Amino acid sequence: MADIFHFTPKKELDAARNLKEFIELCKNKLTVFGADLKWDDWAWPKVINFTKVGVHSRSVNPNSDLLAPEFMDFAKAYFRYQQGHKPTDAQNEMRALRCVEQALLKRYGSADISKVSISDLDEASLVARQNYKNAAAYHAGREIEQLAKFVTDKNLVPGKLDSWKNPIKRVNDRVNTGQKAKAEREKKLPSSDVLEAMAEIFASNPENPKDIFTSSVFAMLMCAPSRITEILLLPVDFEVEEKDSQGDIQYGWRFYSGKGFGANIKWIPKVMVPVAQEAIARVKKLTAPDRARLIKSGKDFLVDASTDLFLSKALFCMSKGLTHSQGFGRDIFWLPTNNFFNNDLGPRNLKNHQSIFDRYGYKDAQGNRLKATSHQMRHLLSTIAERGGMAQDDLAKWAGRADAKQNRVYNQMSEFEMVVRAEQFDPSKSLFGPVGEAKKHIPITIQEFNTLEKGTAHVTEYGFCVHDYTISPCDKYRDCLNCAEQVCVKGEEEKLRRIKAQLAEVEKQFKASETAINEGLAGADRWYEYHQHTLTHLKQLVEILEDPSVPDGSLIKLSNDKSFSQTNRVLRNKHGENRLKQDQAKIAEQAKLLLGGGLG
Repeated sequence: MADIFHFTPKKELDAARNLKEFIELCKNKLTVFGADLKWDDWAWPKVINFTKVGVHSRSVNPNSDLLAPEFMDFAKAYFRYQQGHKPTDAQNEMRALRCVEQALLKRYGSADISKVSISDLDEASLVARQNYKNAAAYHAGREIEQLAKFVTDKNLVPGKLDSWKNPIKRVNDRVNTGQKAKAEREKKLPSSDVLEAMAEIFASNPENPKDIFTSSVFAMLMCAPSRITEILLLPVDFEVEEKDSQGDIQYGWRFYSGKGFGANIKWIPKVMVPVAQEAIARVKKLTAPDRARLIKSGKDFLVDASTDLFLSKALFCMSKGLTHSQGFGRDIFWLPTNNFFNNDLGPRNLKNHQSIFDRYGYKDAQGNRLKATSHQMRHLLSTIAERGGMAQDDLAKWAGRADAKQNRVYNQMSEFEMVVRAEQFDPSKSLFGPVGEAKKHIPITIQEFNTLEKGTAHVTEYGFCVHDYTISPCDKYRDCLNCAEQVCVKGEEEKLRRIKAQLAEVEKQFKASETAINEGLAGADRWYEYHQHTLTHLKQLVEILEDPSVPDGSLIKLSNDKSFSQTNRVLRNKHGENRLKQDQAKIAEQAKLLLGGGLG
């Protein structure tokens, strides 16, 4: 276990001397990341690179891309200390440090942390917005706030910074409703035209090197939710086969996942294993001659310091001339970048540019050129896994995410699919095991995705409600268990517990109403009738929900003819009792269709 300590600033020392002591203690006393850690190195292998904001680890120039010398030791000390006390896979402290360093350099020409002020933190948050997207920018701002509080509490800087708050709003990762939300979800997923076109291109076994590269990488992205940079940084020997607890051989890929996750094995679903192996075989055949030429030339070099990957050991090591139509750059070796791959997936503002879809003549139904991005497949596979009921921790690990809460950003299920999931409650569903009836709702195309929409519904503390708010407001506010539009799901133990607690409370109220009647209190009869009806209703509901003959997942919706409704009162006055019953029967039939054919 690593040695850690809690730094306590000395009141008799000024901020400069406390800062110096803090750095010395973190350097010499902490053993986080290993007692043999080489403090002076700019890259701590398999941990972090101390580079400026925006610098990619694959192309670091030590002369210009490292944190400023006057900032470097503080950054190392702060990062090591924080990770020792609260280790995280995301390592957002480094984002904050990079943004603060950039802000200091812009204002003072040097990155002396002792000069930092509130206005510098404002500038650092602006750097975060400019260099990170959405959630990453928010987390960077949050860590800048933590850093400001830390250096103030520990008396490491002269100024008081603990009043500064993160101005970057958290990204909305909830399931939103409406046409705009639907359009946003579809934008993050590949269209059915793209998927079908690429499937046909891959199946045609292309011979052009660039087509082999693009179609094979696309196929690999469809096998596991991956970042394109992770795919392009794979070594040649990354394939893994192991026996599971049942004795079956499972096939996976050894990854070094980005954004702080680290080393990982992504297991490939069996249905995709033949596709994965075929794609890898094509890439190996394509790049093997160039890898051999590079080794023979003796000009091999380290591409990525964080993974210790040499170019000749990389799966996608190739000469630049291999995928260029003119064949130039035969003696220039490189790893294709994410831009190189994405540029081949759609139209670009380049003269005579043709994507892989253009080269094969594919267009959508309206005759428009097809386009896609590498990240859409990551969203697609994450959404499919969510639909299949994969556990959140398992999904995060499979996708190489440092925090399971990040799954929400990649889940493009509609609000209506969430209701379908509640209707088909089954905790045993898993992506790698039987998914039962849920497979009926795993779409292949965006069109199928859209057809899963049902009616309006929202979750309540007892189940879910199917009231249509476009027709009328709720007639039963806070009286869900007396409402005919309340649906309960057999097998949801927590919600059953709430219903039984409500039953116990109603029993007390019913006894109190009996006492009130015996004492002749005015209005006690209405109180008694209401609680008598509610008590009977809840007892019936609990009886059904606890009945072992009723299978888990059954939908329970009791009729409640005696329940008061303002809508029913108006209809009764306008059309009479018979017409009301006819209308109610029609609504019941519609509800049956909405709930899959039955009311429980």
